[in-house]
Amino acid sequence: MAEYKKQAQTAPKQNVQSAQAPVVRAKIERLITDEESKVKAYASVTIGGMFAVHGVRVYQTENGGNYVSMPFNQYKDAEGKTQFSEICHPVTADLRHQLTQTVMTAYDQALQQAQQQGVKETQDNAPKIKPEM
Repeated sequence: MAEYKKQAQTAPKQNVQSAQAPVVRAKIERLITDEESKVKAYASVTIGGMFAVHGVRVYQTENGGNYVSMPFNQYKDAEGKTQFSEICHPVTADLRHQLTQTVMTAYDQALQQAQQQGVKETQDNAPKIKPEM
């Protein structure tokens, strides 16, 4: 533990704003097909090829839009109200935007792929109906 503190104290300080945005990659791990569920997908995100975040969720809003939610803890506060606290999150607005766009692009692609596979499966497994004469 002391070694970690020593490294942290001697690490060079970097200006976060001048740093280049890392490459963000997203993979949809699971699509949710239940139409009543607000959660539509679970994703994993890799940031800069060095940091992985699992449990990123795609939610559907009441007006039909979607948003990306980072992994969070849920707890009750002193008044008994349910509160949420993100476990990890982008520090800059630019990285949050990039992460959201990357996850939504992966989500759209996963939906398209699932629809194409669904159509193929339906066509392949459809019973052959002979026309009546």
